[in-house]
Amino acid sequence: MAATTDPSVPAATGNEATHLRVVVVGAGLAGIAAAVKLKQAGLTDYVVLEKADRVGGTWRENTYPGCGCDIPAPVYSFSFNPKPQWRKNFALQPEILAYINDTVDKFALQPKIRLSTELIDARGRKFAAWPFSTGLLRRRLSRFDLQNYHAVPATDSADIPAVATSA
Repeated sequence: MAATTDPSVPAATGNEATHLRVVVVGAGLAGIAAAVKLKQAGLTDYVVLEKADRVGGTWRENTYPGCGCDIPAPVYSFSFNPKPQWRKNFALQPEILAYINDTVDKFALQPKIRLSTELIDARGRKFAAWPFSTGLLRRRLSRFDLQNYHAVPATDSADIPAVATSA
């Protein structure tokens, strides 16, 4: 999966201000699910930050022999991208990682994902913008309706109206 450029999410060059409503931290299963749900809800001002050079989370990192899912793979699939025909009932890491990459491609998420971009700092208050910095840029989240700002770790739930966070 290669990152591409989306005009609504400026490339990570320079220190220019960027207005984002949601920042998803991590492009593992939960981060990809969050991105799909945000897209399906019609949001365009979001980005997924991934510190690694490719998506996949734990399925990218763990490659030991026999690494795989400990529950039936069809149950482990996204509800919005079911895969009833896994090679094995308890899928192995390469097939799960391929499924994650296929989901990114199927839902055209590449433009919203910033690879090799680690979230270093994020601070905020309930009714204020959240400045955040990554290893490559500094951006400030700001908008007129400040109550709608969310920095969402991929493993957390989001309280965003009209966006379901379950996969």
